[in-house]
Amino acid sequence: TARVGAGAFGEVFKGTCLGEPCAVKTMLNVTEDNVKAFRAEILLTATLRHPNIVHFVGACWGRELMCLVLEWAPKGSLAAMLDDASNKLVALEWHDPLLKIALDIARGLGYLHARSPFKACIIHRDVKPDNVLITDFLSAKVTDFGTSRAKAQEDVTMTGVGTPLFCAPEIANSEAYDESVDVYSFGLTLVNMAVVDDITEFIAERWRAHFNKT
Repeated sequence: TARVGAGAFGEVFKGTCLGEPCAVKTMLNVTEDNVKAFRAEILLTATLRHPNIVHFVGACWGRELMCLVLEWAPKGSLAAMLDDASNKLVALEWHDPLLKIALDIARGLGYLHARSPFKACIIHRDVKPDNVLITDFLSAKVTDFGTSRAKAQEDVTMTGVGTPLFCAPEIANSEAYDESVDVYSFGLTLVNMAVVDDITEFIAERWRAHFNKT
């Protein structure tokens, strides 16, 4: 196995399962809270079935090893693809493949938000290019449900999570929110896809222009 990524709470390795490549997600910091969150992520991911949601392969839960096994996305993340485009390593056009990727993300989020009358709406809460995987056929799959939660019957204030740049104001302000926060993050993801240069500088320029006028 080879490590292909790491975050604040876990690492991702490339491995094999029944002769097929797969992604193996493990915990980096083993604490009681992290174990509970990782278990919740495994249980949720195991229930999801959609072409634009990363496919659950299996899980291992024991004293020696706890891991989540997912399908392998050969092209990596959308964030990596956009970085390659900004560095002129690949050419991306809106008619192909960016529009297709955008539609795939929307379909994946649509599935999470309206799964069926018998299954709760799932709010991802951390939609961003890093959490979109790209297949060999340039299809997009939403991944990383570590911060996802089922929507409560009534709107309540939930824990602030997510990545600040893509985070909806309701979450940042610890206000009551619903699945529309994912739509906000999806909109920022589209901006990221449309902007050639770094999105943080793009947004900063527009903030400066706005406040200079006022």
